[in-house]
Amino acid sequence: MRGRTLLVDFLSLGDPDGVGGLRHLRALSDRYGDAGLTVLGVHVPAYEFERSPEAVRRELWRLGVPWPVALDRTYEVFRAWNAGDLPCRALVDHQGFLRTLGRGADALAELESTIRLLLSEGRPEQPLPPTLEPDPAVGRPGAPRWYPTPEIRFGTRGLALAEPGEPEPEERTFETPPDLRAEGRPYLEGTFGSAADHLELRSDEGQVAIVFEGADALAVLGTPPDSGDEIPELEFRVDGATPGPRFAGADVDLDDAGEAGPVARALVERGGVYELVCGLPFGVHHLEIRIRGRGVQLHGLRFGTRDVPDAP
Repeated sequence: MRGRTLLVDFLSLGDPDGVGGLRHLRALSDRYGDAGLTVLGVHVPAYEFERSPEAVRRELWRLGVPWPVALDRTYEVFRAWNAGDLPCRALVDHQGFLRTLGRGADALAELESTIRLLLSEGRPEQPLPPTLEPDPAVGRPGAPRWYPTPEIRFGTRGLALAEPGEPEPEERTFETPPDLRAEGRPYLEGTFGSAADHLELRSDEGQVAIVFEGADALAVLGTPPDSGDEIPELEFRVDGATPGPRFAGADVDLDDAGEAGPVARALVERGGVYELVCGLPFGVHHLEIRIRGRGVQLHGLRFGTRDVPDAP
């Protein structure tokens, strides 16, 4: 790689920020590849479903990642580079020196300007292509953003099944969620078991309901260890109704259910990030997720934000 500018992308395929940034990294690779930029990936598994090389290979293919990706199952590379957080993007100059480490989703907005600087240092005689058009999925550098409901992680390391001060049960059954719900608190229905990094549905059907503040809603899910021929599925509603095509996420199918109207569904056929709704007006929304399929693993929920509009 000497003589080229190298971008090393440390990510987890169970992290919405890492997965969400891949589109912008592909655009950078396409725009600056001929000018001397090479992109490599290092996949750092945050969840058990990400540790299998076959599962990671299938997900990278599904996401359209064109560059080589290393599977860092022992976290050796992650620690050696002092990545510290995910996602993390490292830039190495044409002489092989590490120049920057950009940690977290917010660092993505400033990546292109640094790439252009390093490319100019390595090949000062070569003109650079024009900069990319602004990506609406990437926040403007320094722009204030609305504060969404914090990420929710399930399992004994996050939101477990036990009440405060009680031992963790092997499993617990929850009744129908109340109509009046506190913001930012998930309400469960059905029987769930708890592991370190997820809750597992132990009944044939269950539900997660939450009132959140934000513009997007994503779920990190794992597939049952052995689901047989039946593929589990999600069916969900936002603010009491099925989201229309404008707000349905990338992993959602809108099926015509006859007299009842369209239904929003997502098949849980892989472990990873599922985008349920996207682009809602920023504000308070009610999300109800019906899970059909014993063994579905619920790792977390993430809620997206938007830039605060400029004052007139």
